[in-house]
Amino acid sequence: LNLSGAFWNAAPANFDAFEIFAADPLPNSTSGSRIDFGLGLRVSRSLSLFGNFRFGSDAASNSLQLRYRSQGLELFGGVFTGTQLGNTVYLVQSGVATEFEDAGLRLSFGTGLGLWASNFTFESNFGLSWELADEFGLGLSLFYQPWRSDVLPLRGSLEFRVAPGLGTVFLTGFAGLDTLNNFNWGLRLSYRITLEEIFPS
Repeated sequence: LNLSGAFWNAAPANFDAFEIFAADPLPNSTSGSRIDFGLGLRVSRSLSLFGNFRFGSDAASNSLQLRYRSQGLELFGGVFTGTQLGNTVYLVQSGVATEFEDAGLRLSFGTGLGLWASNFTFESNFGLSWELADEFGLGLSLFYQPWRSDVLPLRGSLEFRVAPGLGTVFLTGFAGLDTLNNFNWGLRLSYRITLEEIFPS
């Protein structure tokens, strides 16, 4: 079980301009709140059931997903409903992910088909995670979600990770197109360190 919440009294994009590229950003409203509840159930050694339920002042969503995993291959399918700006989307989602443990490589692809404001819509996504070495990593993500109003419909990111010994340095490039096909991009350099690294057990 997972429970998380967010509360804000200023538009999140005022503090993080990269929210429009995010996979799942906070709504860009001047104030609001959001509660997320997730659950996971391992039905068998290879089969798992996941549910995520969101209640928010700007948007709400529910999803239920079944995943099958065997020998580095993962298949998943499920249903999703979401409401934004008064419009509701209904999607049937499916996807596949595979891992190449010897190369430290993971690939994933997902798609969804359904209705948005009584019109046909679809979505797709692609992800790549590659551990080049113990200290170096590469991540790539691409999304196309024309039904979303809080992010760029077509967006992606390319991230390089370097662990110099204490913490991790991230260099991330973002790019995307808005509904008028205007190109947006950005670069972010960040450093993260965990409490476990500072105070090892």
